[in-house]
Amino acid sequence: MSGRLRGVGAELAHVLADARRLAVPETSALAGAVEARWRVVNGDPTPPLNPYPHEQRARPDLRRFLRFERAYLDVRHGRPVALEDVTVEALGHPGLRAQAEMIRAIRAVLGGRLDGAMAHARAGVTVAADAGHWVRLGECLHTQCEVLVIARAFGELSDAATGLRALGARLDADRVGNLASFFEAVARNEVTLDRLEAWAARDDVVPTLARRARALLDRHAPLDAVDQALVAVVRERMGAAQDDDDT
Repeated sequence: MSGRLRGVGAELAHVLADARRLAVPETSALAGAVEARWRVVNGDPTPPLNPYPHEQRARPDLRRFLRFERAYLDVRHGRPVALEDVTVEALGHPGLRAQAEMIRAIRAVLGGRLDGAMAHARAGVTVAADAGHWVRLGECLHTQCEVLVIARAFGELSDAATGLRALGARLDADRVGNLASFFEAVARNEVTLDRLEAWAARDDVVPTLARRARALLDRHAPLDAVDQALVAVVRERMGAAQDDDDT
């Protein structure tokens, strides 16, 4: 979680093309899941993924992994997701249960159901933490922070960002620490142009944050529906802070 991502996209494109040529069910399912997650990382707005050859003949656990990664991608772009199916499939799997709560939280916040979104986000954090699933916990804390920004719940955001920073230190994950810094600044209304410039330059470490920073600097950046809602709130908050400074 601390490694550099420069050049990963080009290498991954070759790997995914090889997976399509191989047409092995297990490889296809894994390739589809990885491609979905890489699109999340980069805010890729292109249409839903084309199935990989024979992916539905893969082992049940790999098919489930694939479905959840695609559902997470789709929900972040505001596309329809069978929420009840996702919830039922997650039973008995703490990591998937936590991801199901993330998916439900995102769907709710994009639909304006803020209380429900915050409840699902908190539930995801609890499930992941209780299971000791630290990587999933990082994802759930990030989702919780996203939801809290969009809901303008800045007091609770401060607590969630503190939890994200603590996890980053535990995992020695620079990527997580950078995300925590952003959410801490949003909670305190201390997002500045200098900070945005620094975050925008970290595309090889934390592309999700770099994209949002570029958008806030009015530069081109691919954004999913969650990014767009979050950036709108932060921009509004920055504008209000500037107005206060001018008075």
